[in-house]
Amino acid sequence: MLLILISLTLNFKVKEVTVYTTSAKIVREAVKNLSTGEYTVRSNLIPGGIDERSIRIRAPEYVTVGEVRVIRVYPDTVFKEEIKVFEDSIETIQDKIDLLTKKLDVLKAEEEFVNSIKVTMPQKYSQELYSGKTSTLAWTKTLKFLSSELERINREKQTTQKRQTRLNDILKRLKRTLNDLKTKTTYHYIEFPALVKRAGTCRFILEYVVSDVKWMVNYIVRAFPDKGKILLEYHGKIRQTTGEDWKDIHLTLSTKSRIKDINPPEPCSWYLESFSQPPKAKGKETFTKTEYLSVVPKEEREFISNKLDIRSSGISVTYGIPGTRTIPSGKSPTDILINSNEFDAKFFYYVIPKQMEAAFLKAEIENKTKNVYLPGDASMFVGSEYTGNGKIDKFTPGEKIKISCGVDNRIKVERNRIRKFFDKGGVFSKKKKVEYRYRNLIRNGLDREIDVNFIDCIPVPRVSDITVKDVFFSVKPDSVNKDKGLAYWQLKISPQETFVETTGFKIEYPKDKQVWLPY
Repeated sequence: MLLILISLTLNFKVKEVTVYTTSAKIVREAVKNLSTGEYTVRSNLIPGGIDERSIRIRAPEYVTVGEVRVIRVYPDTVFKEEIKVFEDSIETIQDKIDLLTKKLDVLKAEEEFVNSIKVTMPQKYSQELYSGKTSTLAWTKTLKFLSSELERINREKQTTQKRQTRLNDILKRLKRTLNDLKTKTTYHYIEFPALVKRAGTCRFILEYVVSDVKWMVNYIVRAFPDKGKILLEYHGKIRQTTGEDWKDIHLTLSTKSRIKDINPPEPCSWYLESFSQPPKAKGKETFTKTEYLSVVPKEEREFISNKLDIRSSGISVTYGIPGTRTIPSGKSPTDILINSNEFDAKFFYYVIPKQMEAAFLKAEIENKTKNVYLPGDASMFVGSEYTGNGKIDKFTPGEKIKISCGVDNRIKVERNRIRKFFDKGGVFSKKKKVEYRYRNLIRNGLDREIDVNFIDCIPVPRVSDITVKDVFFSVKPDSVNKDKGLAYWQLKISPQETFVETTGFKIEYPKDKQVWLPY
């Protein structure tokens, strides 16, 4: 039996998308009633940075699919007609702007001419009036004419400049759109042979991975210290720039990070080297200060954690988002609520008066869910009050983390130096001694007892001829780290009560040196 080769173009619509942290798997579907025969199937034009090695075609068991071929099409071919329209429009607008520029040059010349006449008029008027060659009425008419001409010129200049400004704005937008068209993502046709052995409805599935997609974690944390609860909203912000909107798709978010090289690195030796000046350490960024803003709290969101399909698959966790979603292509991310869970929380205050006279409310929670929470930025609320931005570290099922909820101004924190005494020693003494005392105060302005982690600091010498001795605490600390010069207290402060602690020490150093102790 002789089979006739039939060309067939199918419209593969996006049905499912699995978004990884730096890429996405797209699943498209096309359905067509076909008779028996051999077909060359070509997809509709598909945008995006497709990983050609990831392309997979699935078909019914009575259809045999051959080798897949990818045909790249570049934007100047896809948008040839649109580009021509924009180029013609830009040329027309530029011509109008040039004409207005010439008109402004003419108006400027007219203005300079009229002004030159006004400059020479007084002297000429005096001479002609004196000789009787002209009358005052004639000169008055001339002055009115020149003034009206200047007013006309200024009106025309303003109108022309406004038109030119509007046209320049339009020109910029047209050029930006044209540039976007020309530099848009590459397009593709996916082509493959298909041998249909039995007539009927054929459902073709096209799968591939694109690189111009990513999702980032964002949290909304609501703390309720009076109830001992933390409400944690786990959001995903999806940004895709494939060049097409994903409409009414089934969406899945995955914690999988797509690394091209699946092989682990080989171990290598860690060598020490000497430098005249040590290189800068490349450590993690630390944040010493947070700005706290006042904003209108967002509306409460619906809990969907009981509807969410959470699965551990291989080496990652996936979140199947219920229903269908539309994710537009563009620079603005789309916010998706992944889940919302309430945790039992242990609240306490973290106070280091030496660093900052403030009481930071913190909460410790344990992850008793199946969720793997990825690290991400967080917006912090205490009740309905917005307290600032922070970060949530990665934490897995069974793991505990501490969350900083912001500064509570109802807890008063003060630190004051109450003594600084110099002991210069005797005539033959080679040492100076300075005694310091600091008073730390923490007042609980709440109507309930609070737990406080209080930390104070003792200077740590970096050279051998400076010593710190006679360290004194009015309230014995629970522990002291002498190497770091830190003392720790675990406190319980009753409502409206004040905790006061005095820390003292002496610094001894050579007389021929100066020691600077920051407050």
